[in-house]
Amino acid sequence: MNNQIKLIIPFAIFCLAAIGALSADTSNRLSNQSHSPTGRGCLPPDSTAFDLREELIALMGRTDPLADTILSAEGVVRVPTSELTLVFDSTLCRRAADAYNAAESRRDTNRKVHVVKAGIRFVVLDPANRAGEYETGITFDSSFIHTLSKFAY
Repeated sequence: MNNQIKLIIPFAIFCLAAIGALSADTSNRLSNQSHSPTGRGCLPPDSTAFDLREELIALMGRTDPLADTILSAEGVVRVPTSELTLVFDSTLCRRAADAYNAAESRRDTNRKVHVVKAGIRFVVLDPANRAGEYETGITFDSSFIHTLSKFAY
């Protein structure tokens, strides 16, 4: 019986170490999908990203002329609020950062952006790119080729 316990203990330690390594690897892959520490792509979700989405949701719920004017200025058309989603897909975020660079005529290889998908449009915000006290947002079509609007947020 003593020999069996001596064999089980190393095996149990090996299994625990393997589970820990798999868990860490999965966690790293998931965090890399949403944002990378270097290079262009998504910023980690923060209050700015959630506030941008919530502002769009609030505007979609309003029917007054001012709401229509703001949506038009931001290049966003009315969509059901269920179609206003934060984007964390690394490929879409890199495309959004590249489109933002092109629209700003600057090449920032480390540009980090927040992206809100609004129907078939993408509202992209780079909190590091400021115009005075405001951040600069840009709305793109689904191909990220056409800049539909630049606005201060």
